[in-house]
Amino acid sequence: MRAVLYLLIISVFMGCTKDEPLNEAAILGVWNLNREVVLSPFPQGDSLQSTEVLHGLESVVYEFKGDNQLWIKRSGKPDLLMRYTCYEDLISTDDTAIYGLGQYVDINESTYSLSYTDGKLILDAFWRNGPILYFERKPL
Repeated sequence: MRAVLYLLIISVFMGCTKDEPLNEAAILGVWNLNREVVLSPFPQGDSLQSTEVLHGLESVVYEFKGDNQLWIKRSGKPDLLMRYTCYEDLISTDDTAIYGLGQYVDINESTYSLSYTDGKLILDAFWRNGPILYFERKPL
């Protein structure tokens, strides 16, 4: 009975999502990094503060390739080659509360939740005190 309840909850949340379904091909290509939100602890250590970094057009470019290679190109710096993997997994707040399927991308062992909507890409590692990266597809 409990399993049926979990399946019902998962199907309701999946039906309500506005994000496009995970399609690794959807993130392939060249993306301009527009904005980055970086989290750091306050000196007291009780909470986090956020700093927003805005990037100029084409100053930081991510190119996702079909062979799971990611090239990061930054103005005036050497290009970085990284590996990435996309996947779906259950979202839960603890070991018992499951409330849907999440889309994720691992980049060189760092995990980001992935959101792809209306030609914009968001990679979010906030839940691990990491950055939130906002991209727009590079015009052809």
